[in-house]
Amino acid sequence: MVKIAMSSSEGSPIVIEYRDQIAIIRFPSNVLQKKEAEYFTCQFYDLSEQDIVGLLVDLSGCEYVSSEGLGATARYWKWCKDRKLGFAVLLPGKGSEVHNLFDLIGLTQMMGDAVQTTLEGAIQFARGEKPSKT
Repeated sequence: MVKIAMSSSEGSPIVIEYRDQIAIIRFPSNVLQKKEAEYFTCQFYDLSEQDIVGLLVDLSGCEYVSSEGLGATARYWKWCKDRKLGFAVLLPGKGSEVHNLFDLIGLTQMMGDAVQTTLEGAIQFARGEKPSKT
């Protein structure tokens, strides 16, 4: 099942795909700015109503993530951790601006192996399985 969630007339859509009890959140506009982050945060209720075992935040196509986007991603990581759900964030490859930003502010260290650079590894980790090397 795929849900297209509209953030507002000023923001871009957020796509939430449910695959094998994993909710995959994507940002087709390639940015996660304030408006998208606000709506991203508003999805907690909808996600809590779903029968999911994990959440995957797919930032692999993002060229830019604002401080609000970083905060929203960290809140989802904590939300999943508190509920004993799997969580993974899919980042562009090492050396990309978004990956460097996660490194710089310490999110890659804080989230540990939840930070993945392949979709297969991210899905495995969100499911609670040990992913192959990334």
